[in-house]
Amino acid sequence: EGSAEKPGKPMPPSTGRTAEILRVLRTHGLCPATQNPVRAAFAYGSGVFRQAGDDDNHGVRTQPSAPTARMLDVLLIADSPEAWHAANLAANRSHYSSLGSLGAPRVAQFGAIGPGVYFNANVPLHDATAPWRRLKYGVASTDAFVEDLTEWRWLYLAGRLQKPVLDLLETGGGGPRGVGDETDDRDALVASARRRNRDAALAAARLVLGAHAA
Repeated sequence: EGSAEKPGKPMPPSTGRTAEILRVLRTHGLCPATQNPVRAAFAYGSGVFRQAGDDDNHGVRTQPSAPTARMLDVLLIADSPEAWHAANLAANRSHYSSLGSLGAPRVAQFGAIGPGVYFNANVPLHDATAPWRRLKYGVASTDAFVEDLTEWRWLYLAGRLQKPVLDLLETGGGGPRGVGDETDDRDALVASARRRNRDAALAAARLVLGAHAA
């Protein structure tokens, strides 16, 4: 049997919008601390990172120029997408297209096609205090995530992680464990895959750019 998923913990407040994003996600039943946890979670895109003309907050976006200008983009990594979708369908059926009526197994099978990510897009956020009005979130398996970051099979997840992302959860043993629990090797696997992807991207850039890489 595969190892059970354990929740990560919020990154330190210095990451800027992390606490607020987690609050919004948890308000809408996503990325909870205990039930239906995820292995890793990342926020990205123009709804998170400062763009030209935005107020500066150490590179992290402070407020969209208009409430509906940009959505919040999130990527969730789960050991078992089928189990994750089963719980999420029960809590958030309206997030899914008609495919959701076929159940979690079909959703997970569809999500495993190609680069291995299933997206729910244009989800309304019912939170007047949040700077985002809509959410797009993708769910990928830990195995697909690690494979793409280490082998560049699709360069989809790998490419996404080569761009700026905001870590929403801390992996590598950050979650609570009982007496006798061992460090979860899958956390270490995710962290190692991210390092390998980053190092490979830097090496490729040096080969392509040559002397200009510096």
